[in-house]
Amino acid sequence: MRYSASHLRERATLKKVTTTVNDDFEEVTELQAVAQVWGEYIPQAGREAMRAEQVTPEPRALWVMRYRDWVTEHHVIEIRGQTYVIHSVVDVGGRRRYLELVLTKALEGVAA
Repeated sequence: MRYSASHLRERATLKKVTTTVNDDFEEVTELQAVAQVWGEYIPQAGREAMRAEQVTPEPRALWVMRYRDWVTEHHVIEIRGQTYVIHSVVDVGGRRRYLELVLTKALEGVAA
C-alpha cells in the first residue's frame, strides 16, 4: 500500500505506561503522554475471542504515521478518545518513511 503525507490528517497521542509511588507508598500505574502524532486511522476487520465462556469482539485497526524509531509495542495510542494497544510496529517497505501500527482496542479500566 502506498502512503503520502497528505493522508496523515488525524491527530493521536502516543502514551507510555509508567509506574510511580504515591504518598501511601503504593505503586500506581498510569499512562503518560509522550507525543502528539499525525496519521491515518484505518479500521480493519475484527475477530472474536472466547473469554470466560463469552464471545467478545476484538476491534482491530491500523494507524499509519511518519517514521519514528522510538515507537515500540510498549506504547499505547489514543485515537478519537479511544485507547488502543499496539501489537506490532512495521516499517513500511524498510525505507524509514512510514510506520504501520497494528492495534486492538484496550479493555476498559485496564492500563495496557
